[in-house]
Amino acid sequence: MDLAQVEKSTQMEVLNFVRDHLLKQGHQSVDLDGHCKYRGPKGRSCGGGCLMSDADYARLNEMYLRTKCDQGLNIEGFSWGNLCDRDLVSRVHEKLIKALQQVHDAGSVREWPAALKEVERHIRIGEYDA
Repeated sequence: MDLAQVEKSTQMEVLNFVRDHLLKQGHQSVDLDGHCKYRGPKGRSCGGGCLMSDADYARLNEMYLRTKCDQGLNIEGFSWGNLCDRDLVSRVHEKLIKALQQVHDAGSVREWPAALKEVERHIRIGEYDA
């Protein structure tokens, strides 16, 4: 998937893509210090990072550098909400993607299936609607 496809996808399509990605990956995308990363070692990516193609990721980092944001040389360390606030990514599905990032970042891999089912429940009751 890439960011353009995310904008055209339903919430369930985004959830299913991220769920399949995370459960197949079976590991968090983290650096050596345990900090979650959009793109981590061994080709891993988080619940937001898997929605970016390699070209999207490179473009976002270039855009980030041009905005002269707070710190660092790339988007790592910024939440999806931060990227939205800086107009680096669209706000389409923002609440859902933030929830999927939280599943990846906060829970152990063992907890992911139940947490992802809870995200699905929230989709069904309209909690992530704009």
